[in-house]
Amino acid sequence: MFCTKCGSKLPDGVRFCINCGAPVKAAMPSQAAPSPTPAPAPVQTPAEQNPVQQAQPVNRKLHKQYRVLNVMEYGEEPWPYVYPSIDLTGQIVPEPQDHMISAPVVAKSVSLECMADGEKNYRTVFRLSDIAMNIYVSDARVMFLCDQYDKGGTWHGGLTAIALTAIERGVARARTNGKTLAGHIRLEWLKHIMYMHKSGILYDESMRLVYCDRAETFWRLDVSFPKSVDAAVIANDIMHRAAALRSTMDGKGKVPESSLQFYREHADSSVQIQFNPDKKTFSKVSFPESILAPGGKDWNPNWPS
Repeated sequence: MFCTKCGSKLPDGVRFCINCGAPVKAAMPSQAAPSPTPAPAPVQTPAEQNPVQQAQPVNRKLHKQYRVLNVMEYGEEPWPYVYPSIDLTGQIVPEPQDHMISAPVVAKSVSLECMADGEKNYRTVFRLSDIAMNIYVSDARVMFLCDQYDKGGTWHGGLTAIALTAIERGVARARTNGKTLAGHIRLEWLKHIMYMHKSGILYDESMRLVYCDRAETFWRLDVSFPKSVDAAVIANDIMHRAAALRSTMDGKGKVPESSLQFYREHADSSVQIQFNPDKKTFSKVSFPESILAPGGKDWNPNWPS
């Protein structure tokens, strides 16, 4: 069968389109009622013979796994909760839940790795270097926006990057085609927040954010900053905001009472991620639980309300 929204061929029995996320049952055309008396089959128009040809194409393909960075068009209709909204100037549109948004910090490289259920090691999905990516932290999410690429900017990816070729193409066209590389991680998705200091002028400051999606795939996003940026400050800011958000969820049935004390303590700005003196190991904080990142545009746990 086919999705009537995007025209993708679907396996039998699926409830949602694996390409655009549209409900299959709602989208599938109903079958014509049988004729009460035998009659020759009516002549069908080309559109009736193959209705999926009339479906409008979509700009973004959805997969079962949530991927934090996507090539997005200016003014593209937002997908609530899952992807950010980009205005006509190429900027991320603030949400009411954002409240206080930090000034942007510029990252010079970003990489995404994943480890599916049953796998023992992370594998690289993509890596972008020589970029200028703005990172914003709000009370609801960590936002990423990149439409400026330094001269000589490079793309790295192997066979595992095939599913994200849209990003590769988008990198080359982002400036001229009204597109930008953007995305966000909701604070309730975060499982681990890490940072690393490295000594020497040739080394960068690093930060790592880890989350898990509903396909039970772990994702880790690594970003590197110039030496002028303190990754510990950014990581601790994210920790404080994430903990503060979760500490307000008492009574909503989402956070066990045993975890609320942890979140209340780590929401205090005086509490810092425990520093690891090993220069090859991340300093790290782990949350007792986290909401799984979605795999479809219409899924919103409304947490908190």
